Amino acid sequence: MGELADPSRGNRGQNLPRDLLVARLARDGVVELHELGAHGVSEDAVQRSLVAGRLHPVLPGVYAVGHPTLSRRGKLHAALLWCGEGAVLSHVTAASLWELLPSSSPKVHVTIPRGGRTSRTWVRVHHTRRLAERERSELNGLAITSIERTLVDIAGEISQNRLEQALIRAERRGRLDWATLRTSVRGQRGARALRAVIAAFDPLAPQTNEGLERTFLRLIRKAKLPKPEVNVRVGDYEVDFLWREHKLVVELDSLQYHRTPTAFEQDRKRDIDLKRAGYTVLRITHRRLQDEPAAVTRELRYFLNAGACGACAP
Repeated sequence: MGELADPSRGNRGQNLPRDLLVARLARDGVVELHELGAHGVSEDAVQRSLVAGRLHPVLPGVYAVGHPTLSRRGKLHAALLWCGEGAVLSHVTAASLWELLPSSSPKVHVTIPRGGRTSRTWVRVHHTRRLAERERSELNGLAITSIERTLVDIAGEISQNRLEQALIRAERRGRLDWATLRTSVRGQRGARALRAVIAAFDPLAPQTNEGLERTFLRLIRKAKLPKPEVNVRVGDYEVDFLWREHKLVVELDSLQYHRTPTAFEQDRKRDIDLKRAGYTVLRITHRRLQDEPAAVTRELRYFLNAGACGACAP
């Protein structure tokens, strides 16, 4: 077997057998033809290794070393190598790696500049006219779209419910830059769906607590429900809305005011204390007010009726 200089030692006389060199060049069990050639491994030598079963074709010009079965990470790396310079993992693949969404898809999604590769059996290639530096990131040594760009990319491909889940997970992990997300969404496919979700969860979106209250009161008037007291004290707490006779409390949940673990725990304690005092507590989000007004109205009517019946009971 021929010998080649070890590139890690700067060609200073330390030689390695070809197979050992190939193994050292491999990352995550895969190696690229161009990289082999750059280190002196000829195409004939590659063909002999393929025949001998030391290399196994994965994608054109990309090989698994020593074993034909690749790990998931090996497939991710192979797809990036095949797609070439500037390629990044993206869409549902990136969302899964960022732990924004679970994914069982066997396909690896990769975004590349315009031109170049087209999709193959298990590699889904997306072309883009622009991928700003701030939209690129690295996760555990793999090139990947930023969390914000990932949310933009998946917005046009998944349901609004799953998009909300992804946004919440990103926010809870403290990884989301809201300003960048608001800028990135412009002009992208799925922008309308993502803007709607941002409006429901972005702490700086134009929906203040006062705005939520106005929306809720409009719903009350439209449904011709009894008018509640607003921002009044019940025991130790100030509540958003109170139907005193019906012992019903409604709290409007906005991420701006309930986003931290401390606030979450305080809300739970508050609800328990109010329930122990005999109150029914409903929490209603901006998204439900916007997307499910009929369901919210039905729930209010039910609990108001139940409270009225309770007040009349002997």
